[in-house]
Amino acid sequence: MHCAMHTLCINRNTINVEVDTMFKIKDDKIETENKTIRFPLPLINKIEEAIKGKNVTFSRFVIQACEYALENMNDKSKDSGK
Repeated sequence: MHCAMHTLCINRNTINVEVDTMFKIKDDKIETENKTIRFPLPLINKIEEAIKGKNVTFSRFVIQACEYALENMNDKSKDSGK
């Protein structure tokens, strides 16, 4: 479940983004709170292309990508003894 992330690991259909087959888009719902965040337009376009035809919203995809990144950062820091 490791991913050498120079940027977000999104999925194998996205151009110029690190690929990791361990990241799967899920369509489950969870309790949320609104936050405002600005995304670069090229990243928005890549995310929208990645979720096209899937039963997932932009927000849910970003949440899953953040959860995945955080889980893997924690695994990496445990491995290095930090």
